[in-house]
Amino acid sequence: MKKIISLFMCSTIIFIITACGAKTTESVIENYKGTEENFVDSYLEEDEESESEYTLKTGDAAEKVVNSYKSIEDTFVGGYKKIENSFVETFLEEVENTTENLNEENTK
Repeated sequence: MKKIISLFMCSTIIFIITACGAKTTESVIENYKGTEENFVDSYLEEDEESESEYTLKTGDAAEKVVNSYKSIEDTFVGGYKKIENSFVETFLEEVENTTENLNEENTK
């Protein structure tokens, strides 16, 4: 993200240099650097695993979304487990798999 911002900054600076001259350009560059730093501080956080070294700050809204997703997932998985347990109870019977039982079945 910072690379994209820097690329945009470079193209803006080139335009200003050609349009306004060097003195104006220096002040614009300083103002733009300040704006970029404020943006990074407000909306990005450092992330060593990310290619850009930054990720978006998510805040409370993201936590609510993640918690909602977890709730839906838990409900779905819980429902599936009930169906699975019902199937097992209805169609399967418990068998004790001891070495003796396995040997008896193999000798038959």
